[in-house]
Amino acid sequence: MAEVDVVALQPCTVVDLTNPSSVHIDHSVALAEAWPSGADSWTQERRKAFAKDTTPPDLMVLYAPANSRESDHDVTNPYGRPRGLFGCFYARAVIAVKSQWALRVQAAEKEELQTMLNACPYA
Repeated sequence: MAEVDVVALQPCTVVDLTNPSSVHIDHSVALAEAWPSGADSWTQERRKAFAKDTTPPDLMVLYAPANSRESDHDVTNPYGRPRGLFGCFYARAVIAVKSQWALRVQAAEKEELQTMLNACPYA
């Protein structure tokens, strides 16, 4: 067993990584969240490139039950708001991916991302 900090909204979650069903590989910016953020105007080729992007931090390993609760929500949804060290990583990942793909950040989402960054225990 390995300890990993995940979307479970807990400081640390113990996950048996020998059981593939205990983890999900998922996008830091959900495909459904990308659509209203600008992907709706992309070509089909660009949408496919986004969906298949495996460069960090676009994909991350997440605890399956927590990821299932999070679903396709952005950080303004209670299940989309990880805290602590993972919240810092996640906020930075969302910002990086949205910047890389020129996706819009809605005002409420920007405010929540800033709140998450302000709570980071390091600069």
